[in-house]
This record gives sequence, structure tokens and C-alpha cells, in this order.
Amino acid sequence: MNFSPFDQNALPEPGAYWFAFERPEWAVVIDEQGYAVGDATGKIQQLVTLAHLVTFTEGGKHSHSIIQIGAGLVAIDEYDLITSYAKVSPPAHPKLAESGNGVSGFVPAYPVYPTVPGLYWVAITSAVTAKPCVSLIALTGYEAGCDTNVLYGQPVAIAHAEIAQIGPEDEITHYQTLSIPTFPT
Repeated sequence: MNFSPFDQNALPEPGAYWFAFERPEWAVVIDEQGYAVGDATGKIQQLVTLAHLVTFTEGGKHSHSIIQIGAGLVAIDEYDLITSYAKVSPPAHPKLAESGNGVSGFVPAYPVYPTVPGLYWVAITSAVTAKPCVSLIALTGYEAGCDTNVLYGQPVAIAHAEIAQIGPEDEITHYQTLSIPTFPT
């Protein structure tokens, strides 16, 4: 994955990105009164998360905000130092991978379902266009039924041209766990 240096004065276009950031490590203990007290250890954690970069203008001033995408991902704190970012690229849909446009790490959703809550890439067939596309879903669980199994989750609202927004009638055909890239060196 190609990370670019993050510069507050030259932000990328609004959208979803992998952000690499550094955070001071804290040792937290409970004091005699039962309060949590933290001391800096002097170590720095190096983390990567998926988040939205949103820019807005108010009163002629431009500002930005980084908004967390979903549960299960580390949130960027106001005191964290963002060092770099990378474009989010969804994996190739299994149908496109079969036709020579990439390798697919997707697993068929039927009859094997993901059962661990988390973020998953899902290969879908659009009910509107009948085209294969890839979306991101936050899976909260599943229910086994007599004839069918139902995936329970909610689409992740992600502003990104290459990532489809899943619709209520879209068919999920495959899934793949979202893997978080390592901190760039």
C-alpha cells in the first residue's frame, strides 16, 4: 500500500482513507480514591485506521474533520499525530477477478456465513443495475433459519467513488474480512 505524507496545509480530496498515526502510550492505574490516573510511558504507539476526511467552509474559513467509519476500528484522537494516508481500494469483485482482473480473497456467503461481528468487504449484485460491485458492511451478527440464513449488519456510509453503497434489495454473494494495513515504514 502506498502511503503519502499527511500535510495539514495540503489535504487530499474529501473521502475515505487509511490514516497512519502516532499516539503516546499511557500506563493507567487506579489510585487510592478509585480514580483512573495515567502517566505517559515515553513509548509511542503506531496505529492505522480507516476514516473519512471531511472538509467544510464556514464564514469563509476552510476546516477539516476526520470522522470514524465504524466500530472495531481505532478512533483518531485530537492529540494523535497523523503521519500519512493512503487511498482505500476495495478488493476486486470475484466475478471480475475470475475474468482476469485480479485475485479474489472473497469467500462465498452461502452456505458459509461470517459469524464474528466486524467490518467486511461484501461482493454484491446490484438490484438496480444488475452489475457486480463491492461494498463495506459492519456485521453485527447472523441468524440461522430453516431455509435461509440472514446476515444482520448495516452498510458503512463511506464517501468513496469506488465503493458501492449497498441497497436493501442488493444480493450479497461473497464476503471478505477487512484487513487493516500495517504502519508504513
